[in-house]
Amino acid sequence: MRIATETTFRNIETCFFTSDSVAIRWFPEYSLNIVNSPNAFIVGQDSVNFCETDSAILRAPSTPASLINFGYTYSYQWLSDSLDQNLGARVRYPLLGETNRDLILRESGNYWVSIDDGICTDTSNVYRVFVDSLPTTMVQEIEFPGSTAGLTGLNLCLYDSAMVSATDTVLGLTPWNYQWQQWNPQSNMWMNLANDTLVTLRIDTSLKRVNEDTAWFRLATTYFNIFGLQTCATNTDSLMVIYYDAPDLSFFPGDSVGLCIGDSILFVAQGTFNSVSWDNGTIMGATRYINTPGTYTAEAVGVNGCITRDTVDVFALTVIAAAGPDQTIKSGDVATLTAFGGTNYRWYANKPIQ
Repeated sequence: MRIATETTFRNIETCFFTSDSVAIRWFPEYSLNIVNSPNAFIVGQDSVNFCETDSAILRAPSTPASLINFGYTYSYQWLSDSLDQNLGARVRYPLLGETNRDLILRESGNYWVSIDDGICTDTSNVYRVFVDSLPTTMVQEIEFPGSTAGLTGLNLCLYDSAMVSATDTVLGLTPWNYQWQQWNPQSNMWMNLANDTLVTLRIDTSLKRVNEDTAWFRLATTYFNIFGLQTCATNTDSLMVIYYDAPDLSFFPGDSVGLCIGDSILFVAQGTFNSVSWDNGTIMGATRYINTPGTYTAEAVGVNGCITRDTVDVFALTVIAAAGPDQTIKSGDVATLTAFGGTNYRWYANKPIQ
């Protein structure tokens, strides 16, 4: 306020006085906003939701220019609340060291900001934070339903398969989305397995890459929370699966051999096996004599107990010698006899002939 005195006749100001200034202060506009938080979801006007691996930045309003012109600036104190066991009620308390305009949110709870502009102190309305927990997900091998074969340890012969499954234990909830993935060493990337979106995965040779004997698998999960938002994407540790080739198995002199009556044949199993047995383990070893026509089964066991089975067919060789039809000729004539029933022939007579 400016006060001045004036002369009586000419109204000329002669003495004047200016009082101290008075600042009129309005309550601040408390628009708390989430900023620079790409993984946070705004829920309504006063709430935010994100996963425990993420965070969000809550920002208070800045000092208005009208206050700055008078030399005032905002100072901040962030608050939260907890249950007072003695009073049985929730009480607010200041967050130690949180006096900046921005507050980094990492935990579920209720939050306020108290603003002091040098004249008055006001506190905002509550801002609520909802943080979702990651699933405690483990992936392990399980038995096939109804099977008593036991676990493979993920060491598979090419004719084997294994079943792996996820187990979720967080809060007893199971609203998870599943996506099984396999490592691609050519692209150095995890690739989604098409249509493998169940809690279990069957691993067999259809997932074996060409010229590779080792494969890695993992499970990607996401969570649908109470707001219907899909959050908390996470990946389990990878599982290593080793594929083992079945041993090679062949036979000498062959796998289909003719046997003359009264003879026997020595068969030798050959290949990359560790052991061989014949006829369901009746005869052990790579060699055996066979003197009876029939079909004989050999079982070769290789690395990791992988098995190859093959058969030897021994058939009877029956030779019926025939010299052709009887002939009668005159002295001095020539007769030609034609034999059949074999491959090599030697002629005999019941008396000397030329």
